[in-house]
Amino acid sequence: MMNSVKEGRLVSSGERRGGTSAKSEVLLFCLKHPRLNFTAECIAAVQEISKSALEEEIQSLVAQGIVSKHISDSGTTFYCSNTTQKELAKLIEVLP
Repeated sequence: MMNSVKEGRLVSSGERRGGTSAKSEVLLFCLKHPRLNFTAECIAAVQEISKSALEEEIQSLVAQGIVSKHISDSGTTFYCSNTTQKELAKLIEVLP
């Protein structure tokens, strides 16, 4: 139930300002898929967000310790959430 409430708030208010949209999409993705490793391309393709804007926001989340960055043996960069679903929901609530 928490997921649908948070998602509904973001979608219904149409928050599409600069990096906020990219940041909210990453946080929502992590909330929906808490144990899934992901690449920037994964979110960018589905949400039609500029890859460069998305990567900038992901790096910001890495710097804050919300998301961690990993590089596979083949050189692929992927990310995963370091926070609980409850913490992610709180972060989403305070987005402008």
